[in-house]
Amino acid sequence: MKRIKNHALVLVVIASLLSACGGDGDEQGQAAMSKGSIATITFKNGEALSTSVFCNLEPQMVADQEILYTATSTRNPYFDVTVFGPNSMFEGGKVSWVETPDFEQYQVNWESRPALSGDSFTVSLEGKTIRGSGTLIRGKDEAGKEGEKREFTLVVNCAG
Repeated sequence: MKRIKNHALVLVVIASLLSACGGDGDEQGQAAMSKGSIATITFKNGEALSTSVFCNLEPQMVADQEILYTATSTRNPYFDVTVFGPNSMFEGGKVSWVETPDFEQYQVNWESRPALSGDSFTVSLEGKTIRGSGTLIRGKDEAGKEGEKREFTLVVNCAG
C-alpha cells in the first residue's frame, strides 16, 4: 500500500510538471520549467546528496490537488519536494530521495513522513530558492538501516 501511495504521488508530481509546460505549439505555461536547477540535501553529519531538477514555482491544480510549488528530477536519483496547499488532501511539504534502477531494488531511500512519525518538515519558497529542514526517514534499501532518522537541510536553487 505504501509503495502505491508513493508511486501515486510521483505520478501527481509528473502530471503537474507536464501541465506546467504549457499548451499547444510553442506556447509556454505560466510556470517556467527551469533547466540548470540543483537540489541538495545535506545531513547533519555533513553528507550531501545533490541532483539536477526541474522547478515549478507557480501554484496549480493537479488531479484536484492544490500544489503550491515543486522541484523534481526526471531520472535516477529521483528527488522530489512538493508543497501542497490547503485545498489538497496532503497539505504541507513532502520530500523524497530515491536511488533505484527499477523501483524494485532501492540503493538509497529517504523521505519525510511527518504525519506518520511525528517528525517535522518545514519548507519555504524565497524568490527562486526552496529551503527546508527536518527529519528524513530511511526506507528499505541496500544500507539495511530501515527506519533510521536523520536531520537534514534542503536547498533547491531554481535557475531561470
